[in-house]
Amino acid sequence: MTWSAIAAVFLLFAIGSSKCVRCGSTCIPTGTSSSRTFMQVNNATGLYPFYVDSMTATYSDKGCSGARYEVIKHLTYDSTLCMGTIDSIYYRVVDKSDSSMNKILSSCGSKLTKFTDISKVDCKVDGVDPFTIYRVMIGSQQYNCIRFDDGGKPTILGSTCDASCKSEYNMGKSWMSTVFVVAIIVVVVLVITVLCVIFFVFKSVSKPSKAMTKKYLCLFLLTLFPLQFF
Repeated sequence: MTWSAIAAVFLLFAIGSSKCVRCGSTCIPTGTSSSRTFMQVNNATGLYPFYVDSMTATYSDKGCSGARYEVIKHLTYDSTLCMGTIDSIYYRVVDKSDSSMNKILSSCGSKLTKFTDISKVDCKVDGVDPFTIYRVMIGSQQYNCIRFDDGGKPTILGSTCDASCKSEYNMGKSWMSTVFVVAIIVVVVLVITVLCVIFFVFKSVSKPSKAMTKKYLCLFLLTLFPLQFF
């Protein structure tokens, strides 16, 4: 129970002190279209990322205005190797008036107007899976070194990291919520267990010792109280 409590407190501290910064690249023209990539770096206490969400928007012109669709790659990042492993990929149709995007919506469902995990989409457009190029990426690794300055701000080559994260691009929030809830439960159970033990010890001691026990009980509770606010 003691080690569980320590782990829970550590998780609460890490989650509570974690930061999320959005980094954006410049507009990249490609033929008659263009694209731009944003990376949301979620790190614990400015030392290493929990995960990275890389969102690439594809536009119908050369100036990165009027996005057709957006793709988010959710990566687990290893700071020692500067490697990110793609755990999942999400797709969203932005321009419903675009003919190719309209075909995807007609064949795959209107749910794709919101970010949707492609592993949960099974459809074909003109006999072809429109997400094949993304499916083969899942499980692969991408090299990208992310460093942090003294203030915990990430630096990525070719990107400007000066914006706050957008919740709609944060694909790791469900994992964080689960960890946070589990950590809270462990801490609460520990507190209740300790209080029950103290109560029974207090009830069993002799009267002359009760005053002393009460004194130490109060001191213990004052020490334990701040843990509930991590």
